[in-house]
Amino acid sequence: MDFLSKQKYTNLLIVVLVVLNVASLSFIWYKQLKPPPAPPAPPPPGREHVNNFLESELNLTPAQQKQFTEIRKEHAEKTRPMKQKMDRLRRQILQESFSDKPDTEKINLLAEKIGETQKNYERFLSEHFRNLNAACSAEQKEKLKKIFMTSLIPPPPPPHPKEPKPGEQPPPPGRRPR
Repeated sequence: MDFLSKQKYTNLLIVVLVVLNVASLSFIWYKQLKPPPAPPAPPPPGREHVNNFLESELNLTPAQQKQFTEIRKEHAEKTRPMKQKMDRLRRQILQESFSDKPDTEKINLLAEKIGETQKNYERFLSEHFRNLNAACSAEQKEKLKKIFMTSLIPPPPPPHPKEPKPGEQPPPPGRRPR
């Protein structure tokens, strides 16, 4: 090789190395300037929160804790497909409701399917409560009932201020209350 071709290769090699260095430094600076990723959010309170709450409120024994976990797991496996089916049917109702020409017969049929699925879901839920109740002592049964009655059934709304209280009658038309 003559001197000029050696110099061409040397220059080309220097240019390639400079480009690689610039690219490497750019990558490192980019990583330095980019804020670190946020730590993962804590999982939302769910089954563990409920399990811990029931365990502490009912003072469950280790055997009862295991039994509760199994009962709840079985319930979730049975009812998950029902919830998914109802969600799917609700989406179909919404799609049909917002179509150009909604088919009310189809909407009614979908609503009936949701009702039937909800009925089966409520039966499984009742069975689930009976199974949990059967795993408890007499004292725990009372506590469990109270927990579910207060957490699952909302209290009735307060009466409207202008509505008469039960047993009271409003004044007849044209008469003012005293």
